[in-house]
Amino acid sequence: MFNQLIAEFIAETEEGSQLINRGVVIDYLLDLRSAAENSDLCARVDRYLTEVPGVTVVTNEWWAETLGELSKASRFVALV
Repeated sequence: MFNQLIAEFIAETEEGSQLINRGVVIDYLLDLRSAAENSDLCARVDRYLTEVPGVTVVTNEWWAETLGELSKASRFVALV
């Protein structure tokens, strides 16, 4: 479920746009937190929730990097 949500969020992010609404990013991160399969993934999402930049918008670059890191973390956790 966690990786499926990440794939959906990547697909929903507009390619031509450089910015995404900060509130949307926070909502997506909270969805990922709810879908986290263990406490390590939950803690990683919590860390990103505290680090969301900006006041009203976030760069797509930051959002893509965040999703990539969370995807890597979930694959690592699945291997352990």
